[in-house]
Amino acid sequence: MRGASSSGQVCRSLRTLRPSLLGLPEHVVPADSLPELALSNAPRSGDPDAAIIFKEKRTVNGVEVWFLKIDTEVNKVPIILFSANYGGKGGNVQIITYTGRNRLVEYEKDFIEFLNGLWVSE
Repeated sequence: MRGASSSGQVCRSLRTLRPSLLGLPEHVVPADSLPELALSNAPRSGDPDAAIIFKEKRTVNGVEVWFLKIDTEVNKVPIILFSANYGGKGGNVQIITYTGRNRLVEYEKDFIEFLNGLWVSE
């Protein structure tokens, strides 16, 4: 993946979305386990109240993807994470977008459009 760090993570900021975006290749995890894995990965700050507030399996560009919205806090700042989570033969991919809870209305449509653009080649 172009721009990947040695850990395999890719971080960049899109001017149109402003929040940071993270692509994270993972080890092979069963696809139906991805929502709980995403929840456990989401609040790296250790927020015990982090919760999945929306969970749906969708077909995006021909592959099944878990679409999640997670409500959490990072350093006492309330945020909403949107993620697309794919699991298949080649491994797992988790794409995360996030913003402050107070800016959700401003970015939600752009986040959904971005995540629906996920293409996976098996």
